Amino acid sequence: MSKKAISIMKKEWFVFVLAFIFALSGNCFFEREASAAARYLVVVQIKAGQTIAKEGVTIEVTGENSTTPKTATTNKNGFAIIRGLPKGTYTITPLKEGYAFSPSSKEITFTMRRINMVLFTSEAFSINESCLGCHGDPGIGMIVGAEAVPLYVDAEAYAQTAHGSQDCTTCHLGFTAQIPHNAQRTYGSWARFSLKNTDTTKSRNFYVVSAEACLACHTDEKYAAMPQSEHGTIKDMKYNADGSPRVEITITGSDGQDYHANENFDAADCERCHINTNCGTCHWKTKITQKQEGNVLDLWTNFDSDSDTAKGAMTEYGMDWTVNVASHEFRNKEELTASNEVCQACHIGYYQGDKSVPAIGLQGIGIRRHPQVQELALSAARGIHGTFTCAACHTDVHEMVYTNTEHGARTGGKTLCSNCHADKAITGPIHANVTCIACHDAELGVHLDGEKVYPMALKHNLEESWPSHNLTLEVNCEKCHFPGNTVGAPGQVTPIDIHP
Repeated sequence: MSKKAISIMKKEWFVFVLAFIFALSGNCFFEREASAAARYLVVVQIKAGQTIAKEGVTIEVTGENSTTPKTATTNKNGFAIIRGLPKGTYTITPLKEGYAFSPSSKEITFTMRRINMVLFTSEAFSINESCLGCHGDPGIGMIVGAEAVPLYVDAEAYAQTAHGSQDCTTCHLGFTAQIPHNAQRTYGSWARFSLKNTDTTKSRNFYVVSAEACLACHTDEKYAAMPQSEHGTIKDMKYNADGSPRVEITITGSDGQDYHANENFDAADCERCHINTNCGTCHWKTKITQKQEGNVLDLWTNFDSDSDTAKGAMTEYGMDWTVNVASHEFRNKEELTASNEVCQACHIGYYQGDKSVPAIGLQGIGIRRHPQVQELALSAARGIHGTFTCAACHTDVHEMVYTNTEHGARTGGKTLCSNCHADKAITGPIHANVTCIACHDAELGVHLDGEKVYPMALKHNLEESWPSHNLTLEVNCEKCHFPGNTVGAPGQVTPIDIHP
């Protein structure tokens, strides 16, 4: 053996011994195995360039004679020791988010030599570059059930968006670098025409970014209130007024027949749409699709079976989030408030005509779904709120609860008729418990809900206080003022100016 080779061997042995001493002096964490056969150990060193300074790297050791992986964490000197390894072959893998290692893993075999030293070099990398290493492939996708879901992200398009400077993991919380990414899928994203199945391995109707991630950056109080708002909880879709779950009940009428009232909240069906609304439901720039083309207002007063079926299909909308994965675009405030396009995807429906059931004491007009946008169009045709978008009145969409709307309370809330019509505010005792919409609704009857008079619609054979947007200036006082009314109004109309 040449003198040069001997010199190199001595130098390597010296570095190894020195490294082992540094490792022991660094207070590294390691596991011991009690077995008498466990006589081997591995020393791992993580280097960055010419310096040794990679603290906090998890070292995972897997092998043929170890049923569960052993782990250790590098100390301040970049060393970790794993003791108690039986004789055999092992794979050593360093793991730390935001870093790449060379090699990515290394295999070692213990025979006669009881100590092995493994060297890795590390380099910080862009999380987005790592993600786009796979997701930058235009052909990448997955099959969920029988439906194809694209996973391609256009790096240039994403960089131009409002979130283009953010790491992927800023929004995609809890993701692991390895595949599968441990994405927590939540059923329901308004992909209405997807399979009705809460098993998110079979239906693409799910989302993986929660409001928690949005609120970490968007810290305004009004945004923080969204998860508890009407939009955030959809509580009145799921629960009765007393907080109990909606469940179909049977009522025996005065004619001896049984009638069904209320409805069962079936998660697989109803939560396609009536989810705990996420920020992305409105802000994610999705493709909005109508099940059947047409304007439901063209059939508004047609109540035959065929018209009802057609109106049902015309008022069924879906948002397909998968078409926007490539660009990751979001709708901002200006875009959302410029039209009712996004609001209409949820707030759409139709009237069903007279749905009275005298045998169980019901009298009134039936309403299907939530036709606020159609009602607003009807008002506009009468010269009321003609150029308004939803956001013109509803400035509190993030915080909105019914006690803050005209539907819930005429005074003390945020969305009030008197915000614009201050001269019409009722300050005296006359009609003090009557909401503005109870008088100015164009088609519905009224009822007493608590201590206030509201418009009333029939839904699932129940009386529902209705937040009417179908308004008229011509008030029909006789909707309340008739003998035997149930709202406590005098039976005769006495002409009086109620807006002094």
